[in-house]
Amino acid sequence: MTLAQDITKHFNGDWRGNQGFIPTPGHSAKDRGTTVRDTDDGDVAFHSFNGGDWRALKDECRSKGLLPDRQRQPERWRVAGVYEFTDADGTVLYRTRRMEHPSRPKRFEAQRPDGRGGWIDKLGDCPRVLYRLPELLAADPAEPVYFVEGERKADKLAAWGLIATSVAFGAKGWRKSYADALAGRLVIFLPDNDQPGHEFAQKAKPDMEAAGATVHVIDLPGLPAKGDVMDWAGTAEDLRSLVSTAQRGNPLPGLCGPETWDGTHAPDREWILRDWLVCKAAGLLSGQEGVGKSLLAQQMATCLAAGIPFLGLQGQRVRALYLTCEDDVDELHRRQEPHPRRRGCRGEQERARHQG
Repeated sequence: MTLAQDITKHFNGDWRGNQGFIPTPGHSAKDRGTTVRDTDDGDVAFHSFNGGDWRALKDECRSKGLLPDRQRQPERWRVAGVYEFTDADGTVLYRTRRMEHPSRPKRFEAQRPDGRGGWIDKLGDCPRVLYRLPELLAADPAEPVYFVEGERKADKLAAWGLIATSVAFGAKGWRKSYADALAGRLVIFLPDNDQPGHEFAQKAKPDMEAAGATVHVIDLPGLPAKGDVMDWAGTAEDLRSLVSTAQRGNPLPGLCGPETWDGTHAPDREWILRDWLVCKAAGLLSGQEGVGKSLLAQQMATCLAAGIPFLGLQGQRVRALYLTCEDDVDELHRRQEPHPRRRGCRGEQERARHQG
């Protein structure tokens, strides 16, 4: 057995093709949110679709004797992920490799089969296809296709049971011909939260629409600057709710009624903080004088801005603006000062403003 196969067997996982699927630490034994595969340099590569820490998992494998003890090596590039692009029949046309270095930005390499079991660098004149093309073509045409910037992100969404795709080299690798496979489909474009990501959406959307696709560009709520779906705290149901909202649009009050809802299901309520704050709505926190409403509101704003649980509830991470007309600056400072220390977060993660 190889190292990756030993690890898969130890964690009671499933071996499929050239990689194992095992439970992500902290998830149920039935979970298959982490993959492990052997690398060309005799090591193994872990990849988690649901938030697992591959470094911690490697350390655990070393402690159990599944991997040799780590020896200090000079800094070098390592393969952090391999993504195969296949034609409609599942034949591998080329692959990309995510390369990481301890002190340099990540990079991607492309390779094509040499016909002898090996690989040739660069793509040459290989036909270019969408990532996970067979799954896309086999899916119900009525199901939305989620388009993201990067294969790893598509794998995360696929692990949620969604139809997801991307292209090699992200925004820099887009070609108009990619849009042909999306003809007649509903495409949900989830751009990275940065300028290149939004420029990618603006560039690819017209090509997709020209090919006959219906495209909705959705900015995921609560993403940090330069964040993407890998950083998003939402769930598959949260994402479906966003898609439903995008499809309906936002009609003005009085321009919708029962006749427009016929044959549709009422959408799920979207929460910033479940049972406390609803997205795109005003809320009222009421109570008798002196029971701590202001302190509670200040703590809630702090937790949402810092992305940490509030009273045990994990909300969306959002920008929070706290306005008060009853407490002076010193009182706000006294209330705020102990909070970051108790929660283990940095003060600069929070946003508060006083208006007196």
